[in-house]
Parts: sequence; structure tokens; C-alpha cells
Amino acid sequence: MSHPKNNPIQQLFRYLAAWVFMCVYWPSVLSFHLLTFKQMPDSWLQTVIRFWGRSIFRILGIRIHHINPSTVETTEARVVICNHQSTLDLPWGGTICPPRPVTIGKKEVIYIPILNLIFWVLDFIRVDRGNTQKALASLEGVAEQIKAGKKSLVIAPEGTRSPTGQVLPFKKGAFHIAVQAQVPIHPVVVHGAFECLPKNRWLPRRGDIYIQFLEPISTLGKSAADVPALTLQAENLVREGLTTLRARFPIRLD
Repeated sequence: MSHPKNNPIQQLFRYLAAWVFMCVYWPSVLSFHLLTFKQMPDSWLQTVIRFWGRSIFRILGIRIHHINPSTVETTEARVVICNHQSTLDLPWGGTICPPRPVTIGKKEVIYIPILNLIFWVLDFIRVDRGNTQKALASLEGVAEQIKAGKKSLVIAPEGTRSPTGQVLPFKKGAFHIAVQAQVPIHPVVVHGAFECLPKNRWLPRRGDIYIQFLEPISTLGKSAADVPALTLQAENLVREGLTTLRARFPIRLD
């Protein structure tokens, strides 16, 4: 599907409107969450995150297409992985938010307005990618946390946005956590986010984003020795899924 015509001035106003919405919406939500002593019901939190994601795309003029039914609707411990194409991965991830979400971001998130508040209030995890020891310390106990709390860890195992839209090699951290917790890995493939907002571009284009859920990968009985094979299996599945989506839904830029 081709993108709608993109008027730069119109998109600038849409971009600014999206930021205004975020600056009003999230402080209100997070304040309420704090007033409840972080006891907001799980279903409410999931709803407000999904509403935020859908609203951002309506404002930006970007259409979201869920190709098949979600595999992350139930409340259970799991690791959700996806390819990392764009800054837009945050709001489209919001549109499919599972119950009891937790995510991992780079430590620099503290310098991003609003997002830093979200990470702080919702107890999301920040890691120092430049310091292996600190990164490992940040991840200590995550497996037990998601298993005991029936939480969904949402993570992009590439570790950074792809500069070309192609799938980068997966890092093993998410798979170590899944194996330690003995929870399933739920791959999700996104296509179109890169075309709407590639790396090193700040003004999103109008267009279409396609999201597909792949079959979960079991980790039962797996050990640390199986992590490299699991990582490669998931990487190949996501890469193949992206190739299929691109062939099925070609995107032509204006």
C-alpha cells in the first residue's frame, strides 16, 4: 500500500500535537498511578497504554494493521520480542500492550522528557549498554520478577534501531531471561515503522504499519547451553516474517 501524500508542514503540526498530547496525558496517568500507591488495576494500566499508542497514531495520520490475533492477551509470564525499526516502536508496542508489562531501555532514557517519567513511575528497567557489569546487575532478578508476578517482559533483542530496516543480529539477554524463568518467547514482527520514521529522522511520515504475531517458542527444559540456538531460531523467524510482510504489503514512499 502506498503512503498518503505527506505534507511536511502538516506533519510538523501533527508531530507537535502528538507531543502536546503526551505531555498532558502521561503526567495525568502517572499522577493517578502514584496516588493509588502504584496499585492501579492491571486492566486499567493496559488500557491506558493501548489508548496512548492508538491515539498517537491517529494524531500522526499513521494506520496500524494487526495481521492476526494477538498471542499476548492472557495474564501470564512471558518474554515478548520484536524487531526494532523505529522510535515508533514505542507507540505501536503500546497498541498491543500485554497485561502487566515491563520493559528494558537504555540508561539514556532519563534524558527523554515524559519517557523518563514513564520508566520511573512504572518501574521499567534501565541498563547501561556501555558497561557489561552494570547491565548484568540491572537485569539480576528479572527472570524471577516476571515469573513470580506473571509479567510480560517486552524487549527488542537487536538492542538498537536498525539503520536500514533490516533485522540486526539478536543479542542473547532476553533469551537468557526466558530460559532462567522457563517462560515462552512470543515473537512479534513489525513492518512499516522504518518507512514512517527511519533512524536519524525526527519527523514521521504518514503511512501504514503492519504487526504480526508469530507462534510462541517454548523454553521448557531448556538451559543456558540452549540460548545461542534459541536466539538464532527467533532471529530467523522474525527475519523471515519481515520478508513475508514486505512481499505481502509493499510500501512505496512519495
